[in-house]
Amino acid sequence: MIQKPVSYLNFFLILSLGLLLVAAVDRGVALIFGDHTLAPLVSLLVLAGFSFFLTPNQIMASIPFFALESYFLIREASAYPYVRTATVFFGGGLAWAVCIERRNISNKLFEIDTILSQLPTPWLMVDSSGNILQASHMAISALGLTLPEIQASSFSYLFFPNEKKGDFIQTFLKVVDRHQGVSGLELICRHSGCSYYASLAPLSSSRGTSVLVVLTPKIPL
Repeated sequence: MIQKPVSYLNFFLILSLGLLLVAAVDRGVALIFGDHTLAPLVSLLVLAGFSFFLTPNQIMASIPFFALESYFLIREASAYPYVRTATVFFGGGLAWAVCIERRNISNKLFEIDTILSQLPTPWLMVDSSGNILQASHMAISALGLTLPEIQASSFSYLFFPNEKKGDFIQTFLKVVDRHQGVSGLELICRHSGCSYYASLAPLSSSRGTSVLVVLTPKIPL
């Protein structure tokens, strides 16, 4: 699901809390250690945190506030206030880029989920360790198990091949490690005893590599 943008009211509240945090940490450090100041560093950390839930435009709007605050907090204690303030702009630009990339990944995942929901065949989503993350309604019906039962199982336990089990596991690992899809893998469901032709395709995301398993029922001759 695509993350909804933070409302303007919540954005100003979050921005105010971030600025307050920078000032509190900077003044606290100055009170304890004298002329030492951490305003630019804390500003960068706050902007990095913002990149995970604010929009790129909101990140861009936040950067001048943190840069100005950092400058006024360090101008009397720092020998190079302009240089240190410039790092806030640079770090803010990186946070903006991270935010854009995060949203692109989120949009791609949403598109993948939309496409998967419309597939006319059973499918499973499996992580790199073989744990089953998701299953389509058709897969749940075909396997004769509930979704919690499927997710509590693993791909290598729920299915076994006609070929050697070692070759089956090696094929799965090749899909994960080399990002090479395979098709026509004949598997038998341990629960129902039904045979399927499985196609395995690697999918990369921010959470790592997962494997899409599309199951085509084998029609007996």
